Amino acid sequence: MSDSWFKADVSFFCPNCQKVSVEQIIAAADKHNPDAVARAVREAISPLTCQWCKKVAPEGIKVQLGMNDFTPEELAKVKFIKGPSIKPS
Repeated sequence: MSDSWFKADVSFFCPNCQKVSVEQIIAAADKHNPDAVARAVREAISPLTCQWCKKVAPEGIKVQLGMNDFTPEELAKVKFIKGPSIKPS
């Protein structure tokens, strides 16, 4: 299992439906490197799709990315399936 876990909240204002779309992502890394994980999350979410209207957001839209450490206790509360590794650049 990975050493460091992060909870990322990705949000943007959808110009199509005029609502704020928010997606929560749980990310793992071999070592504590929030900047590298943030870059990997930004790449993984592209293209952005609105959770409400399901339309793809236009390129260059302003995205808010909030990240916090995700504790082992928090991780134990979510349904977790190990997927492929994403290597931060």
